[in-house]
Amino acid sequence: INPMNTTQGYILEHNNTIYCVLPNIYDEARIMFDDVVLDYILKEQKKKYRSYTFKSFGLGIDLISKVIEAEIKNKSKVSINLFEKPMEVDIVLKSIDTNKDLDDIAKSVFLKLDKYIYSVEDIPIEKVVYKLLKLNEIKVSFAEDISCGEICSHLVKQADDAVNYIDKSIVVPNIESKMTTLGIDKSLIDTQGEVSPNVVYQMAVNLIKNSNADVVVANVGKFTAINNAQNGLCYIAVGDRKEIHVYKNVFKGNYKDIIDSATVSSYFYLIKKLKKNDFHLDKNTI
Repeated sequence: INPMNTTQGYILEHNNTIYCVLPNIYDEARIMFDDVVLDYILKEQKKKYRSYTFKSFGLGIDLISKVIEAEIKNKSKVSINLFEKPMEVDIVLKSIDTNKDLDDIAKSVFLKLDKYIYSVEDIPIEKVVYKLLKLNEIKVSFAEDISCGEICSHLVKQADDAVNYIDKSIVVPNIESKMTTLGIDKSLIDTQGEVSPNVVYQMAVNLIKNSNADVVVANVGKFTAINNAQNGLCYIAVGDRKEIHVYKNVFKGNYKDIIDSATVSSYFYLIKKLKKNDFHLDKNTI
């Protein structure tokens, strides 16, 4: 039974093979897998297994496969499976409990992908943000344009006390709200454009000046659909009172995809900031 919706799941057995049919909504499938399927499979297993799960951001399956090709082709009977979601790939390593090579191969995979791995636990990216905020007793403020409040919304659902680590959350989807709520100068928008690194930088600066947050996240973006090509330009600013970095992103997909990608990316850059491990591909920011 699905506790979140009317769509049910099924476990089928045929010719010594177990088939799991789950809802196509990730959160629903995740809960159903953890609560029902995993227990069912483990009861059927005669051998004990160990596994590692690395959650990565920003690299597709094809590129990850090339980077860790040697580990994937290992002769030590360690299976490595990749599971892709928008902007993310889960890397799952598994072997029997007594296989001593599992730890070494897992370490090798981690070192090769370290900059792109945001968690070594199988939890969603917003849960990682919550745990880091709570661990460091840090408050965050958000100024959301393209993500339309999704960043704050997903974060507060992670725990009853998640709201304690959010100082302010502002949705500014148009020029007027950016000017009246965040004090963005119209001349800056007129000269630089509403979706620009300068505007999102000023949004972050004004947000942290007028809040009690230790760190802030701001984003701006726009969706375009030309000749069947759908993409979104997005700038994300993350920083504190010492420094603010602006990251340029171009996302592909429909409008919902752009919102989801901007939300996940904002979480990832915030994680890098909270871990004091800023994400600079070329050591320069915009």
